[in-house]
Amino acid sequence: MSNARPKSILLIILMLLGLSAGAVELRFDPQDGTFGLDEDITLSIYLDEALELRTIELRLSFDPDILAAVDGEPGACFGASGCMVFDDFQNDIPGECYGTAITIGYDCWVTGPGELYRFTFHTLSEGFSHIDVDMLRLYNPGGVIIEDATLPGTLVFVGTGTGIVADPTLPCALSIAGNPFRPADGGMEIRFGLARPAAVDLAIFDIAGRLVRGLLSRQIGPGAEPRIIWDGKNDAGEDLPSSVYFCVLRTGDFSDSRKVVLLR
Repeated sequence: MSNARPKSILLIILMLLGLSAGAVELRFDPQDGTFGLDEDITLSIYLDEALELRTIELRLSFDPDILAAVDGEPGACFGASGCMVFDDFQNDIPGECYGTAITIGYDCWVTGPGELYRFTFHTLSEGFSHIDVDMLRLYNPGGVIIEDATLPGTLVFVGTGTGIVADPTLPCALSIAGNPFRPADGGMEIRFGLARPAAVDLAIFDIAGRLVRGLLSRQIGPGAEPRIIWDGKNDAGEDLPSSVYFCVLRTGDFSDSRKVVLLR
């Protein structure tokens, strides 16, 4: 009987430690980014809570026609720890990459919040790519894996000149009203304006990068401010399901996009 209470207290402490180590969610920064063609982009993995770690290990997958993984390295948390750090990056298989960072020494680890790891990708062609997290492992200072650690995937949109005004005389303010939107409430309003004449294409793409609806394709004069309503249908007039979509505006030397959410 004398040993029952200490054992019970120890069991409760271990259970609480297990709970505190679980349900850790990391994030990509930037999340669902828009980038130009033929450029290097950096995606960082962040921890937003105070948590002690010895190791991060992860494997990502993506569309090899859109992106190429070119580098990976420990993030600022590891760099500022003062610990000796072993790191590894592998990109032998197109469409996949692996990265890890490990502090060396029994009394040395990193503490969040902050950047844990960063990958560098090169954009290869226009379109969309999911970046999915196929494997994520976090280890605490004792070398024990932290259960239920998650890192939601992200989306990358690549377009020529995306988000960059190549000609300062061609400002093009793309704005969305009603986002998220329900078609039953009247649809989503899209507005934009040009400072000089330009051939304009406005379209909706799904999260797999497929064109689902062409909204506009014609010459637009200076000072015009077109107002377009998207009703949540595809080019065949069929209702599209609830999901994330991209509204993409293109001219000859400029493009821009907005992530939109359709709810049914």
